[in-house]
Amino acid sequence: MSEQFVAFLRGANLGKRNIKINKLRAVFTDLGLHRVLSVIVSGNVLTTRNWNTVQKIVKKASK
Repeated sequence: MSEQFVAFLRGANLGKRNIKINKLRAVFTDLGLHRVLSVIVSGNVLTTRNWNTVQKIVKKASK
């Protein structure tokens, strides 16, 4: 079963730090997430995927 997940990226587009939304969506898609949507240019991302995949991504990112 797929669930919806939201990633809140703090400080994604502040000052000189500017993340291109298309590139941000591509990164999430490359991680194996599905239906990746960005919420305006805030850096927040909505996605769907099964919980096991999300847990693996979080574990890998926290190393």
